[in-house]
This record gives sequence, C-alpha cells and structure tokens, in this order.
Amino acid sequence: MRLVTLAKSIRFPGGPLHKPGKQIEVEDSLFDEYVDKGVFVVEGSDEDSDVVAAASSAPVVEEPATVPELEPEPTPAAGVERPKMTATVDVWREYAEANGVKTTGLSKKEIIGAMDSIGA
Repeated sequence: MRLVTLAKSIRFPGGPLHKPGKQIEVEDSLFDEYVDKGVFVVEGSDEDSDVVAAASSAPVVEEPATVPELEPEPTPAAGVERPKMTATVDVWREYAEANGVKTTGLSKKEIIGAMDSIGA
C-alpha cells in the first residue's frame, strides 16, 4: 500500500469519488496503473505544491447576489371575461388593452399569445 496525494478527481472501480489534494492509500497495482495518467502528485513536480495548496486552502464563500424586485404581474381586468378563441380581432384588442397590453401592429394570434404569457 502507498500513501498518495491525488492530483485529479478519481473514482477507483467499486469505490467512492476522491477529490484532488486528498491523501489516500492505494494498492501498488493501482498506483502503477494510474501514475502515468497524472492521477497522483509525484514528489518534486510543479503540480505538487499547487494541488496541496488548493486542497488545504479555506473554501471561498461568495456573497449571494441581490435579486432586483420584480414588478407584480398584471392580473386580468376585473369584470372583463376572456373572449372565445373564435372572437374577432377587435374583441381581442379590447380585452388585451383592458389588461394593459398594447396591441398596435399585433395579429389576433399574437394578441392571444401575449395574453397567455401574462396569464390573462
């Protein structure tokens, strides 16, 4: 058995995932199989100090991002019922404008889509 420091994350067959910088004991056969693949920190390599330093440093805690306040979603206008799908474009325009949606240049299909997107 050998005590090694990992240079990369690895999951040996049938075992748990090990993170870089962790020291573990491995069988000589596993060491021989994985040492050429750069899995272990080899004494005197440039990676040696970087991996050990990264593993031993305290985790970086970031401040949570501030979330801007969202404007409340418009609700369907009180007393105005949603038109049937077969209603004319003019009826849909009235309904959309009563719910605060500008309909200039929109087709009936686009108006219905806009109303669906705001939940009206």
